[in-house]
Amino acid sequence: MAEMFTEAEWAAIRTELAADPVKYGLPTRQYGSVLIASFNIRKLGKLGAKGRDDATMAFLADVCRRFDLVAVQEVMSDMTALRRMRDLMGARYGLAVSDIVGTFPGERGNEERLAFIYNPALVRRAELVTSVSTSRTKVLKTLARHHKEIFNVMDNSADAEAQRKYITETVPEYHRKLDAGERPRAPKEPRFKVNVDPFLQFIREPFAVAFEVHGHPGLDSYNFLAVNAHLQFGRMKDRKAEARAIFEWIIHKVESAEARNIVVLGDLNFDLNRPREDLKEIITEFKKIRRSGKNKNMYVSFPFIFPHPRPPGLHPPGDVYRTNIRLNQTYDQIGVFSRDDQVGKHLETTYTGHGDETNWGEPNYPDYGVFNFSDLFSVALNGKPLSALTKSKRTAFIKRFEHKVSDHMPIWYRVPLPLPQQSFPEAVQPRA
Repeated sequence: MAEMFTEAEWAAIRTELAADPVKYGLPTRQYGSVLIASFNIRKLGKLGAKGRDDATMAFLADVCRRFDLVAVQEVMSDMTALRRMRDLMGARYGLAVSDIVGTFPGERGNEERLAFIYNPALVRRAELVTSVSTSRTKVLKTLARHHKEIFNVMDNSADAEAQRKYITETVPEYHRKLDAGERPRAPKEPRFKVNVDPFLQFIREPFAVAFEVHGHPGLDSYNFLAVNAHLQFGRMKDRKAEARAIFEWIIHKVESAEARNIVVLGDLNFDLNRPREDLKEIITEFKKIRRSGKNKNMYVSFPFIFPHPRPPGLHPPGDVYRTNIRLNQTYDQIGVFSRDDQVGKHLETTYTGHGDETNWGEPNYPDYGVFNFSDLFSVALNGKPLSALTKSKRTAFIKRFEHKVSDHMPIWYRVPLPLPQQSFPEAVQPRA
């Protein structure tokens, strides 16, 4: 295991960050806005020798305290570190955590929880808490429509055949021996990994919680459903199938008026680094989903697809943000789907870039960014950004914090509160 940061190194990191937090992508506090964030904190579970030390937890808490709502991915079944981080952030912060997703109880799998940490002084819990899942009827419809290809896969898969043999032969033989008074060794269930192209269910069910943000006195609050998602990593077909499924769920929720504003936050596991092509594909999919919808007025915003018009000093102008510590992927995203005129005007993203009305970063306008702690650590301890290190030194340095801090960096989105007598035009379709 790579050497952890020493007390002196953490002191140097804190000093460098305190000198200019904006340089590394952290937002400033602005009256009249709230800050929402997403942070995949790699395998956040235990504390101590088998987990994270006190200095690391203090750093993570200091980062998360800068936001009003944080969606956290990769929380383990053991929530010791998550609870510790919330406690370090301050007693006022609330916590909402999903059940274990990614596996069935009692079976092996990628166990994980999804969590929200929020500041009730600005962001309050509403009634709805739910998982994003597929109904039994929809699964059966998918089987009916794609039964030939699904059963062809099952007939020809060695893993599927091993499962059938395990259930029909191995387990009955084990119980026969037990009934006969023998003491056989319990059989081990064979591995099972089968790729089926039609979408059946999420590998990790997204977790959704309703929140409200109180505006200025006398104005209505924002009511929104926050969807915390850690979508599948693997085949691109599987990634796109899960992405389409969650977008379908969100769009129909917004159109039905069950949730006029939905914010999806998380590690969506697709690297959107070709803005024109990627957004065209996304909006084409949105139009397919909404073809039968009655209400065609919806704002859709995915700002991290495009380069920020005014990036912080260390970020190369004209480049999209990277959200992993190696600064070469944009798996983490925040997207807004809205039919609320208070919210939508300045959030539009188009095929050619940010909408004409989107004055990102200016007072009373939205903003977004990434806290680039890779460069923070490197500047504080090496005297230069990560990209300025040689490949071998960069690799060795990353190993020091990719497990003990995280391999993803937090991303954030500033949502301005509506101002008195502020007018908003009718919502429009994303432009082609």
